[in-house]
Amino acid sequence: ALFAAGRPTPQSIADVANRFGIAPQQASDPAIEAELQQNMALASQLGATGTPMFVVGDQVINSAAGYAALKAAVDAARTNGKG
Repeated sequence: ALFAAGRPTPQSIADVANRFGIAPQQASDPAIEAELQQNMALASQLGATGTPMFVVGDQVINSAAGYAALKAAVDAARTNGKG
């Protein structure tokens, strides 16, 4: 159901915002823009290629890895003293 509408577009985002009474905001505040740029730089440094992304210890997992893979990463981080 979440993905039934396809990729978000400016119009579909505006439609949902209007439906819930959320006023659109412009990101014209320099502080907001600076925060977004810092977040994008950090994501780039971590090698983020999309969402979800998990950082476990010193390992970056760029996918919906599932419980077993995340548990293995947590166990490895604990074993290696990085979690």
